[in-house]
Amino acid sequence: MSLELEQVRVTLTKDPEILSMLRTRKQLKKDKDGEYYPIVFNSAELRFRPNRPMVVGKSVAESLVRSSYVILGEDLTGDMTPVIESLDGYNLNKFIEERSSCEYCSEDFPTARALSHHLIREHRELLEKEGDQKPTVQQAAAQPAQAEAESEEE
Repeated sequence: MSLELEQVRVTLTKDPEILSMLRTRKQLKKDKDGEYYPIVFNSAELRFRPNRPMVVGKSVAESLVRSSYVILGEDLTGDMTPVIESLDGYNLNKFIEERSSCEYCSEDFPTARALSHHLIREHRELLEKEGDQKPTVQQAAAQPAQAEAESEEE
């Protein structure tokens, strides 16, 4: 399951008429934390409480609002009103910034790709020197085998 970048805060309505109707129909449940309106979504029970918003993905919020309509008034002639309301939303892209800075000259770059181009163009010698000091994959894989061979000799 992937994370949606569009997030929305949803909550139980504050409309006293709707809450009264839910109590009359015994659709509001009670537990040690107070009243809640349960909705089963994706095999999990979500408990919506008054004045306690829940953050969910935009598509989930749309589904929850769409599935929470109740009829107010007489039988089937009353107004359809949602029990769950969307408060506000935000985009996670605003909080995620792909910024990288060069460890050699501290210059900032907007993307990791731009940083890698800079490193190859400007600091190739430093990277090659550093690369010589680090073991290759084959050398690193051979080190545990060498350690075992030395321990067997002792």
